[in-house]
Amino acid sequence: MMSFLFRCLFFLDILFLGLLYTAKFPKRSHYPLRAALACIVGLAVSCGWAALFDGKPQLLGLYLLYESVGFLGQFFIALFCVYSCVQMQPWTCLYLGTFFWFTQQASYSIASILIGNSINFRGLITSIASLLVVALLLYWLFVRYIEAPILERIHSHTVFPSWILMLLGCLVLNSYAGFYNETSCTYYLALLLIDTVVLFYQYTIYQTLGLERENETVRLLLTQSSKQYQIAKQNMEQVNIKCHDLRHQIRLFRGAGRIDESVLKEMEQAVDAYDITVKTGNPALDVLLTEKNQICRSKQIGFTCMADGKGLAYMEPADLYALFGNALENAIEATEQLTDPAQKQIVLTVRPVEGFCSVHLQNYTKEPLRLENGLPVTSKQDRLNHGFGTRSMQLLVEKYGGELTFQQEADVVNIYMLLPSRPASE
Repeated sequence: MMSFLFRCLFFLDILFLGLLYTAKFPKRSHYPLRAALACIVGLAVSCGWAALFDGKPQLLGLYLLYESVGFLGQFFIALFCVYSCVQMQPWTCLYLGTFFWFTQQASYSIASILIGNSINFRGLITSIASLLVVALLLYWLFVRYIEAPILERIHSHTVFPSWILMLLGCLVLNSYAGFYNETSCTYYLALLLIDTVVLFYQYTIYQTLGLERENETVRLLLTQSSKQYQIAKQNMEQVNIKCHDLRHQIRLFRGAGRIDESVLKEMEQAVDAYDITVKTGNPALDVLLTEKNQICRSKQIGFTCMADGKGLAYMEPADLYALFGNALENAIEATEQLTDPAQKQIVLTVRPVEGFCSVHLQNYTKEPLRLENGLPVTSKQDRLNHGFGTRSMQLLVEKYGGELTFQQEADVVNIYMLLPSRPASE
């Protein structure tokens, strides 16, 4: 009877872990009803399946097959219940299922180390308590940080190694130990070590997928920056031509005396607002800083720029546009949230220093700067789709052998960049 209960408990363990670990995932329609039906119907099917395997064959090979099929059946019943409640891809479900399995296995190993392999009421309570502790600990340390969109990148070649380890390391090993009544502490310690290694391997897979997604996003941003640079360059050239033509027309009107002088002065001021070209000695930097200067004027943000960009002429124009563009966009976004006009100021300094080009960007902010691995953590709630700008800045600075530092002093954010200074021909 206790053997039957432990088999059903295995199903409930996997189902509990599945619903807990997918708590942040998108749900299917009528989730509460689905979850309730999954528990009731799933448990009924699980009990029927457990009843079919409530014996012990005398032959080792048959016993291994018997136990493996019995527990795999319970596992897939629980996994199907989770899949019917949560929106995810089949390979994602199998990946998470492996995580559920080894978490359950680790909790079982800990319970067996504490009280031995006791198939009684005390062993049942200890197994449940151990599962709760291990599951909640892993959830707090790792699982709550897992994002469903990253797991959508999982494919068969990602899942198969874990499944092989699960089949060989747990199913066969446990069945073999069960046949020979292996209940030593050493055995369960070894099993716990296997569980820990596989869980770590599973989380490493997730981190790798996250880095791949991040790198792809950064590359996409850099490609978009290249296109934006070309568009901004063409727009600035067209604006300069139009401004030149308008000034010529204003001179003609003034000479002919056809329009009142005050109206002509207003027209000149309007033209001047669009003809403020920043000159740094670097055409790519000129395009960007002119564009950002106009944006600051439209948002009533003071923009002070003292830049000598000749030493950065060797950098690819698109890289330069992306690097300074991301820095200034973040500064503008932070500054426009301020209410004090005296604080709505951005200062950019670019100057040569002993074979290097020193860049210092300074702006006020009302949010504290939180750093993670040296980079600011986005203040937006959707961290999965934001925060790539500073990462692309770091990659670009490293590409050219430079250094990037973020600091905050009181309510002022400072960005320091140190880049090699070389002429364009090198």
